[in-house]
Amino acid sequence: MTKGSKHVMRAQKKKKLIAVEAFGGKCCICGYDKCTEALDFHHLKKSEKEESPSYIIMRWSFEKAKKELDKCILVCANCHREIHAAEKENISIELQKYYKPWIDKTCKYCEKEFSTKNNIQKFCSVTCNKLDIRKVERPTKEILEELMLTTNWTQLGRMFKVSDNAVRKWAKHYQLLKSKK
Repeated sequence: MTKGSKHVMRAQKKKKLIAVEAFGGKCCICGYDKCTEALDFHHLKKSEKEESPSYIIMRWSFEKAKKELDKCILVCANCHREIHAAEKENISIELQKYYKPWIDKTCKYCEKEFSTKNNIQKFCSVTCNKLDIRKVERPTKEILEELMLTTNWTQLGRMFKVSDNAVRKWAKHYQLLKSKK
């Protein structure tokens, strides 16, 4: 596998995670939520199906994919197979009741606009969710850089009510520390 194809696969997985999160993160029929890879997007009407969301659509821009995903519901692999088995036997299953429209929301953390089908979703991404639950407000790169000139790690830790090691990690994240080579 080439480096480029790994990057593409990682990007597709990330888009699927975003889409799954937007659909509520679980099978709309049975509630299964253990493994994202076991969740599928099922088209409610085959006649409106343009492409298969899990494979081709995740290569598209999210706005283009959103139009196709709007025709779908999120189901686990087991429920998905049962739906197709029932269709083959001409057994009618009322799936329309599981359909949810897109809702435009504002991220609680970054205040960016995003679309979701999950009414309780508060954040545009997992990253914003993680940043929101931080217990300590981090200083900006500029402030930390200025403080590092006059204050040692232990004092900085006390100042921000964290360990000196946490402050070192912030500095490393901001690329204020030179790496050892």
